[in-house]
Amino acid sequence: MPLTFVGLGTILYGIGMHLHLMHLNLVRQLQPEPTDDQRSAPDSDD
Repeated sequence: MPLTFVGLGTILYGIGMHLHLMHLNLVRQLQPEPTDDQRSAPDSDD
């Protein structure tokens, strides 16, 4: 019986982590990229 709760908790934890990572990825994609040469200076000549 405790194994059922452990399994369900693991599944819920996996779903929550998946949604959290998807949300972080979506937020990072929606943020406007700064066009200054602070971050994109080393890779700007592609």
